[in-house]
Amino acid sequence: IARTAMIFFYDKLEPGRHYGFRHAWNLNLSVDRELIDNLEGPFASKLRPFMYEDIESAYRLMEGNPRVCYQPAARAVHNHRHNLPAYWQREAMLGVMAPQLFSVNPQCFRAVFHGDLDDLIRQARQALPLDIPDGRRLLGQLRLLAGRPWTDAGTDLDTFYLAHLPLKRRAFRVGLLAAVDRPDTPWQARVELPAAALAADEVFQACKPPSTPAAKLEPQTA
Repeated sequence: IARTAMIFFYDKLEPGRHYGFRHAWNLNLSVDRELIDNLEGPFASKLRPFMYEDIESAYRLMEGNPRVCYQPAARAVHNHRHNLPAYWQREAMLGVMAPQLFSVNPQCFRAVFHGDLDDLIRQARQALPLDIPDGRRLLGQLRLLAGRPWTDAGTDLDTFYLAHLPLKRRAFRVGLLAAVDRPDTPWQARVELPAAALAADEVFQACKPPSTPAAKLEPQTA
């Protein structure tokens, strides 16, 4: 995660350069108070419980200008540990919250996803049934790679990053469709959707967190 773009893009940032709103990650961000005093929110209240609230706020604040300055000497220390199940759940949560981002700020949504929500939903419904056999094989290989000791040579890291991208997209699509098919889910319950949807998915059901059993996701009927 620290050395690739799996979650953030620090591996591609250059000190002192300025970047756009998609780099305004709130967990490592310092903003002048006067800049946000007149910004509504500053976070959109409908983006609950979390995901996209930082970049949506930055989209409104920055108005298309690259104003995020990368200063690697400015550090905020975190102790976030991820394993594969937690990582897939994070990607699925991004999918769960994508419809909320579209409802709050369609322009920001289009800038992130290069299309409308209907496009994203259609692509997800088409793609998920097609890659089940390959997805299962790939997930098995990634679990083997994730269990290997880290080597400074980086070969396994590059292989892992490239190989995991189809499953990253699948996890997002699983979360997206779970939210779209359950539009009346209260915001407090959205945090439960990723684990439940992944546990019901024909690929990710083999990768459940051992200590946190997922809630059962009942099939929806028309």
